[in-house]
Amino acid sequence: AKEYIRHRYSWDEKSISDELGKAKFFILPSLASAFERSMQETQKFVREKKVKQRVYPKNINVDLKEKKVTVLADRITEFDNLKAATEMKLIFHFSTDDRTIVNPWGVYISKETEEAVR
Repeated sequence: AKEYIRHRYSWDEKSISDELGKAKFFILPSLASAFERSMQETQKFVREKKVKQRVYPKNINVDLKEKKVTVLADRITEFDNLKAATEMKLIFHFSTDDRTIVNPWGVYISKETEEAVR
């Protein structure tokens, strides 16, 4: 989960394409093309607005029975020389499959949800 978050949510306008490419290795292969399509607008926005984002997980709860990971994290976003710090809650549903060089854990995200923190 930490490795996926590092690539999926921490980037700037120069590194976003590379980082999301690395995050894709943690997406269930049958959903990889949908992931790429869904990230196109994000990449365009980040490049145009020169957005920087860093996310720091502070609480990770893994439920192996439900195959679900719940993450509470701090997000720092910067654009136009303004910084904003917010809290985010992520829920990942996952499955396990073959281990690879780029995903040695063999854990693949099948669904990702971001919820508002109350």
